[in-house]
Amino acid sequence: MYLSSYSQTWAKQGPQYFSQMVMTFFGHCAVQDATYILSPFHFDSPKHWGLLCFDVANRTVYFDDGLKIYQPRDILVVAKNMLTGFELLSQNVSFQEENTNQTKLDLPLPRFNMPHQTRTGEGSASCGIGVILSVRDIIKSRNCLPSFQWTFKNMASLRKELMALIVQWKK
Repeated sequence: MYLSSYSQTWAKQGPQYFSQMVMTFFGHCAVQDATYILSPFHFDSPKHWGLLCFDVANRTVYFDDGLKIYQPRDILVVAKNMLTGFELLSQNVSFQEENTNQTKLDLPLPRFNMPHQTRTGEGSASCGIGVILSVRDIIKSRNCLPSFQWTFKNMASLRKELMALIVQWKK
């Protein structure tokens, strides 16, 4: 399950609001039946994207970003509110915070080993593409800890591949 980039904003409004806003995303699959729930996360400073991965079966919340930025406290608030929202939607206690990340959801969240992003040259300013490629690989592998076959240093060709797919989908 992939949630909208607005999910972070909704989660900051509280679990009840979040659950109401994401309810439609779970129309074809009950929350507790999802294998993974993926949600992009945006840093305000520096302007940057990362990815939250909720491994439902293993009750683990992962987070990673290409720059390996220190995870801010608000990511924990977002993750906790999302978990409580999932619990409200599913009526399933497995989403309770104390049942997640081996009984304690705290910083730093475990990383899923997204490739390292370059800060200059090719691959810099490509965090959004890195999130898209990470989502692709997590979905393909059916695992929040996939083996990544790409690097930020190959971003020019990866952007072309992604654009070719977008053009293909449009047809």
